[in-house]
Amino acid sequence: MRFMSRYIVTLLLAAVSLLASFSALAARAFPVDARPGQLQGVEYPLVRIDGKVLQLAPGSVVYDQNNLSVVGAMLPQSAPVYYRLDSQGQVRNIWIMTPEEQANAPRR
Repeated sequence: MRFMSRYIVTLLLAAVSLLASFSALAARAFPVDARPGQLQGVEYPLVRIDGKVLQLAPGSVVYDQNNLSVVGAMLPQSAPVYYRLDSQGQVRNIWIMTPEEQANAPRR
């Protein structure tokens, strides 16, 4: 009986440490060249960010607030975002910000 209770305690501690490590992974790290901006309109493949009309690059990747990739046509019309441009000035990546990320985003 005593062995069983130690076994259960060990399993519980392992589960708690595993959950803690998953929550640490939940915070997204953005590339250094990612810029904060306000998505103001979408007419796929064109997007308006901070008043500038930009084109989505071929193969661009858009991430929602859960860090899942979504197709560019599924972008909301308005949202705070981080975005990254390629060498031709086209949008390579867009990350839709969570409320926490928005609060911590650098001021433009």
